[in-house]
Amino acid sequence: MNKPKLVDYSEFIKPIPLKKPPSSQDIQQVVNTFLNIVVFISILLGLYYLYYKHKHKEYNKQLYHKKVNELNEYLNNKNIDELLGKKY
Repeated sequence: MNKPKLVDYSEFIKPIPLKKPPSSQDIQQVVNTFLNIVVFISILLGLYYLYYKHKHKEYNKQLYHKKVNELNEYLNNKNIDELLGKKY
């Protein structure tokens, strides 16, 4: 014989909800979101690179001409030294 209970505890126990596995559509949505973020960041980096390049255009041009002139002077001096017979 069962003892009578004042409270039925089975009513208070909630069943554990089972997690449904993510569907392929959910996974695709997460991947698309991630790819959109990556593409957006790469576009921002590209725009920053173009801005930096344009901002320092004159300085880089002057530096380039300075290096070319130094190389030209070095080669001219070396040719003159070779004609005179000096060797390093």
